[in-house]
Amino acid sequence: MEVRGSSGSGVASIAPTEGSLASGMHWDIDASGTTTSDVGTGLATEDMLREASFDGWDFTDVWQIDEGVSYPCLQWQSECPVPETDPE
Repeated sequence: MEVRGSSGSGVASIAPTEGSLASGMHWDIDASGTTTSDVGTGLATEDMLREASFDGWDFTDVWQIDEGVSYPCLQWQSECPVPETDPE
């Protein structure tokens, strides 16, 4: 399994060794402003903050998420990235 992510980018992915990078890749369509792509699945910010949106991801041994607050991140990370908010 190959795991990739970027803190605060709204992009997270997991690629099984037998699949491509696009397998399990998700991005935040609200944060990025991009709603379509040739790879992966765009999710609304609300959905990016839910464990249930990441089918097949191992939240027991690999990933963690602060449900409703953060994007998923690896368990060894001290804290998961949270969506940026507009300072209105």
